[in-house]
Amino acid sequence: MFLPASSYQIRAGLSFLFMFLVIFSVHFKNVKLGIFILSALACFLFGGHLFNKALEDIKKFKFTFNTLASISILSGLLFSCMHLFLTVKTIGAVNNLFIITVLNVAVINMVYASFAKEGEGTQAFIGKVEDVLPKSARRVVDDEEKKIFASEIKRGDILLVKSGEVIPTDGFIVKGKTEIEETIITGNAMPAAKCEGENVYGGTINKLKDIYIEAGCILSQSEIFSIVKNLKNSELKKSLNKNPLDRYAKTVGLPILIGILVFCLLAAYKNSFSNLEYYLSLILFLFALACPPAFALCFSLSSYFGRKGAAGNNILIQNRNSLKTFKEADLVFFDKTGTITNGILEVSDVFPIKADNKTLILKYALTAEQSMTDAYSQALKRYCAKNNITPDAITSLEVLPGSGVKAKSGKNTILVGNQNWIIEEGIKAKELNRGSDNEIIICVALNKEFLGFITLTDEIRAGAVETVEWLKSEGKEIVLISGDGSKTVSYISGLLGGVPFHSSILPEAKAAMVRKSQAEGRKVVMVGDGFNDVLALLEADASLSYKSSSSAHSNWVDILVDRKDMFALMELKKLFKIVNGNILENICISLIFNVLLIAFLLNKGLVTPFLVAIFGVIGIIAVIINSARLVKIKL
Repeated sequence: MFLPASSYQIRAGLSFLFMFLVIFSVHFKNVKLGIFILSALACFLFGGHLFNKALEDIKKFKFTFNTLASISILSGLLFSCMHLFLTVKTIGAVNNLFIITVLNVAVINMVYASFAKEGEGTQAFIGKVEDVLPKSARRVVDDEEKKIFASEIKRGDILLVKSGEVIPTDGFIVKGKTEIEETIITGNAMPAAKCEGENVYGGTINKLKDIYIEAGCILSQSEIFSIVKNLKNSELKKSLNKNPLDRYAKTVGLPILIGILVFCLLAAYKNSFSNLEYYLSLILFLFALACPPAFALCFSLSSYFGRKGAAGNNILIQNRNSLKTFKEADLVFFDKTGTITNGILEVSDVFPIKADNKTLILKYALTAEQSMTDAYSQALKRYCAKNNITPDAITSLEVLPGSGVKAKSGKNTILVGNQNWIIEEGIKAKELNRGSDNEIIICVALNKEFLGFITLTDEIRAGAVETVEWLKSEGKEIVLISGDGSKTVSYISGLLGGVPFHSSILPEAKAAMVRKSQAEGRKVVMVGDGFNDVLALLEADASLSYKSSSSAHSNWVDILVDRKDMFALMELKKLFKIVNGNILENICISLIFNVLLIAFLLNKGLVTPFLVAIFGVIGIIAVIINSARLVKIKL
């Protein structure tokens, strides 16, 4: 749809240069032909893309902003030519519109540069997306290890994956047990415990111990490769592929042109079609002013300052059309982890067997976990730091993937892990009947004695329930989709009033659900937070994400929220109403200055070509001032 942003910027700069040359030529009354050539060159060289697009749109019977702008620019040139080279009754004291016509070309190129730049952010992201693909692997043949490119992996190969390395392709573990971070595929922030026979995904990270896996497919058939391929082959839906000015050209510009044509034809009819040159000149003059320079800025300035105002409320609007799409959508898909929930585990409570053991449980758990970096230990460390609890030194540490850790501190042996493992170690742990399916229970034992347990939860965001209820009241269907297991997703669904949900959904399946809904005629919004949501976010008509340290979407997602609450979604409707109202105000302002100009002319006031241009510039300044009010939006 749009040329590169740099191309428009160069065209805009050269258009302004030619405009000053035209002003200079008109002021010093240079040769008429020279003034015409300068103006025509500026319009056709730097505005030629408008004419080409307008011609394509006309062939498709579409009236777009390119059509409106082309009619206005060509009318300005023709009007000026008639008064420079032909003996035609002039409109007031104006004998040419060269200055304002070239100004219009310059302003439109500036606006299009901003539109094009918006789409280039998505293209930059797509260009770097291959960085997530595994690059190498360790193939094992006859107990000999050989490093190869990931693209050389064959199905059935035995691969060694050391602690901290990326799983090179999809397959299953044939030896060893470990914990694997699968966030990039499932979105689950918790490492998954894996043992022999269990599946692993390429692109995920081995967090604990060395393992051997058998490749189930070549890299190009893996889940992570499928994600990257679909991203690269996508139609870049998040780039700006429609001109947002088309809507206003059709609803405002077209009626104005029709009104001008009817008015002039009726006036000519009343005068028995005498002096047709005058009425043709009048039509061209009014057509030239039907799309003033300020008109092109109405949408872009309101959007620019509206985004500044939204940013002050920690809502980053990165796609100009997304507010309108969000308002019109009838289906909203929500990811769970990091979207409905905060995506961060926190200690929710401590349950000691003895009432006075609460601090003791935390101290021993922290001692055992102090060198660990997983989500559980990080949550424990934050909680203990707030409560001024410090760990003791340890002399040894044994990590058992999927079970827990065993540490020695002085004469003490500390076990921290899940209940089943604690019982397997011969410790009499009491039955833990917990009501919440969203809780993770960490048991703590000291020297074969069960001390109690610590609960960790990923709490739902503040305002999540209220926001979902509000969206329902707005007539939108809500569906929860997540890579997590059904037990956890079902629990969160219940908290949200029993919304429909789908669990254990991989990235491509999420995108397929979005496409299926769109094929049924639905307008879809996707709300997610991580790379595992990227396909669905790109496929959706509008996308919204919550910013986090693991976000991979800051350059291309439509709306990025840098807040912990979910009330931002409710504020988008108010933001759309304010910004849309400001756009309409700007359109009225831009047209008012043209009406005032025409009033002067009809009264045959002393209006020079310079004053016509000044009216256009004042209109631009008025639109800028009106739009700038949006910076102080309070949502």
